[in-house]
Amino acid sequence: MTKRVLVTVGTTKFDALICAINDASFQFELVRLGYHVLVVQHGRSASVSKKARNLEVQAFDYAASMQEQVQMADLVISHAGAGSIFEALRAHKKLVVVANDTLMDDHQQELAMELAKRKLIVHGHPHALLQSLQEAHVHELLQYEPGTAENIAKEIDVAMGFG
Repeated sequence: MTKRVLVTVGTTKFDALICAINDASFQFELVRLGYHVLVVQHGRSASVSKKARNLEVQAFDYAASMQEQVQMADLVISHAGAGSIFEALRAHKKLVVVANDTLMDDHQQELAMELAKRKLIVHGHPHALLQSLQEAHVHELLQYEPGTAENIAKEIDVAMGFG
């Protein structure tokens, strides 16, 4: 079975992440870890280098749904959009999340930090993506278990002093 990595930047421009995955040392590490296919959803970002050694690179700008790509991936490297994160977590994929710090507010960074604290993801940065990739393969991440409305209601009751 061919191991695949999916990189997704969402609908915005995230040149720093694309630059990081274009780096030869990053691509070499993917191959060393047994990956043979790199699929990149690049949105409005810079072009993706398809000249990787021993690595098939597929690139596209947008897709109506990323579900099929997520399902086929062994590893997902994603921007920090909540939809992309939770789609990968629900599919039980190993996940490296890289927040785009050129965006206006920090909610994506906060979400990534919280999920990393809970050991559900590896929180990465474009300038240290190689290290994040290695960390994702060394550390055992916990499997995401979706919450229920009942659990949220119990937490609200406790917070309000009713439980």
